[in-house]
Amino acid sequence: MIEVGSQAKNKCWKPLLFLVGFYLIYQPNFWANTYLPMIVTLGIMMSCVLVLSPYEIGLTLNRLKIFVIGVSLSMVYFAFRALLVDNDPRIIQNTAIIINVIALVLWLEVLRKYFQMSAEQVLGWLLWLVVIQCFFALVMLVSSGLRAAILARTAAGIIEN
Repeated sequence: MIEVGSQAKNKCWKPLLFLVGFYLIYQPNFWANTYLPMIVTLGIMMSCVLVLSPYEIGLTLNRLKIFVIGVSLSMVYFAFRALLVDNDPRIIQNTAIIINVIALVLWLEVLRKYFQMSAEQVLGWLLWLVVIQCFFALVMLVSSGLRAAILARTAAGIIEN
């Protein structure tokens, strides 16, 4: 009986986790403040950190060390090149990439741990998130009115590209 209640509880959390994953992958900017999406992502990442054990966090971050090193080196290289010609080094933008990926990987670890999902099931969730994003892209491609409205908002600076 306890397992049935636990499964019902897990089914209530799955749609919320699916929306969180969609947000982490799609990164929509619904707000006028450009830092708010990063604050939401950091909040999601901190929530995942609170749910996972220190060992699981360390193991997850250990898997990402090559990625973080590569992005950090490219960040330093492009910042150095930009500073040589007096351009913006865009360090915050490159740091945001690292934070987004770490938040997404920690979210995947929460899925794996608390829903006893295999790696194939977690990748299945990711596949469905990508399919939904592709659906939105196809709707924009087919609907010229919607596409024009979004492009106009992007040009006006209402929606960040």
